[in-house]
Amino acid sequence: MQQLSQVAPTCVPTYRLIPSRFPPVELYEPVCQPRDWDGTKRVEAMTNPRLREMATGLGLLHPDDRGRVTQNWLVAPFTYPDPEPSQFSDGSFGYSLVADTKKGALLEAVRRRELFLSSTEQGATRLEMRMLKMPVHSELLCQCEVNEPDDWQRSHAMVRSLRDAGSYGFWLPKREGLGRLAVVLRPTAFQTAVQAEHYAFIWNGKSIEAIYDFSNGETLDPNELKVLANAQAA
Repeated sequence: MQQLSQVAPTCVPTYRLIPSRFPPVELYEPVCQPRDWDGTKRVEAMTNPRLREMATGLGLLHPDDRGRVTQNWLVAPFTYPDPEPSQFSDGSFGYSLVADTKKGALLEAVRRRELFLSSTEQGATRLEMRMLKMPVHSELLCQCEVNEPDDWQRSHAMVRSLRDAGSYGFWLPKREGLGRLAVVLRPTAFQTAVQAEHYAFIWNGKSIEAIYDFSNGETLDPNELKVLANAQAA
């Protein structure tokens, strides 16, 4: 990973997709009666790291961010770190990977879901996802180049040093037609997140073959996004 350079513009709309249901339902609706929801939530608060972080401030967030973020959508990526190493973390801390275009966010969501579903050998199914609009209002550093996937150790060290120093994160190189990705290291980098479109990812057992947009009834081809990304990689 090359040396990070000057600051990028602030107040940029960014997007991320998370698993969901359409139409949305109360979390505990499928498993218990409404009269039991309060008790169930109290039990969850004892074991859920996101809720413990938000209630006590004793967790993985940067000390300056504790008690300052109330939206679950914003806190979750930092309190549920991926236990498996990724390009930007060794698994001991979380970050939020967001895109400044909806196409870019869809592509990253498709890639991550395909990797997970392939590793679990999941049969054909449908995944419902919601897009979040999460404006970045803090200063993110510019990033000119990213290491190859087999050189993650240096990336991990650099990202950890930025995180320890209190950095809000950094932008990755722009991709024509797909925009930029940002690696955000603190939830306070974001303004209030709002819900955008709902989608259904159609998994055929080997790949996500289609994306259905609930908002307009259109079906998108994820391969068109992959073609864009592969053309730039070449």
